[in-house]
Amino acid sequence: MMRTGARSQTVTGDGRVRAFFALAVVEPHRAVLVREIERLRKEVWARDVRWVRDEGLHLTLRFLGDMEHTDIDSLARRVGDEISCLPAFETALQSIELFPSPRRPHVVAAVLVESESLRELARRVEQGVVAHGLDAEPRAFRGHITLGRFRGHPSRRAALSVELSPTRMRVDCVILYRSVLSREGSRYSELARLQLAESAVD
Repeated sequence: MMRTGARSQTVTGDGRVRAFFALAVVEPHRAVLVREIERLRKEVWARDVRWVRDEGLHLTLRFLGDMEHTDIDSLARRVGDEISCLPAFETALQSIELFPSPRRPHVVAAVLVESESLRELARRVEQGVVAHGLDAEPRAFRGHITLGRFRGHPSRRAALSVELSPTRMRVDCVILYRSVLSREGSRYSELARLQLAESAVD
């Protein structure tokens, strides 16, 4: 099933929409990550980090950039068709790390347990995006939830290794988000919700 957002809420002044496909982070996982952010803020190196607001936590499957608003519905349908046969599944938070590497980190991220189901979901989303006519993403998918972004290369030595309790997280839909940039950081609103097939997930 696909549900699209109201058109009046999706279009910018120049008729383009900055958008991306992602998984929402909901309770209790959001509360876990918010607690970790508050704890990490006390680290000396954390002064170099712009932390994500609670409502901004998500796992990006595919960033799209600026899209013509007239393409939004057809793109959502294309990707929805690609993923609609995939069964809902569960994954879990694993750790908080410097990403993509400890030596040259760009972000502080929550990393998920390795999951073939998550990789297949990302592959199907990418397949739908390319079938719609967009260029392929050259980078391999690495599932993570950004908690904060470094302002340039950290000037203070950052050391981070946090193991998280593997609370199971159900994945049953993909959301197409709109992103609006502001001085306070990006703000997100839902454009479409694309459902996976139902499954008996214990």
